[in-house]
Amino acid sequence: ILDHEVNKYSLCDNTHAKECYGWEPKIDIREGLRRVIENECAMLAARDAKGE
Repeated sequence: ILDHEVNKYSLCDNTHAKECYGWEPKIDIREGLRRVIENECAMLAARDAKGE
């Protein structure tokens, strides 16, 4: 648990990574989140099927 407030106005900004390292995302944020949610749901379903 943090002992200070996190910057509530910060945004996901990859400008620094692009400028310093030439990195750019290969998929957009919506697709990335969709994939994460889909994967987590599949993992939970598999765990439930095993009875864990």
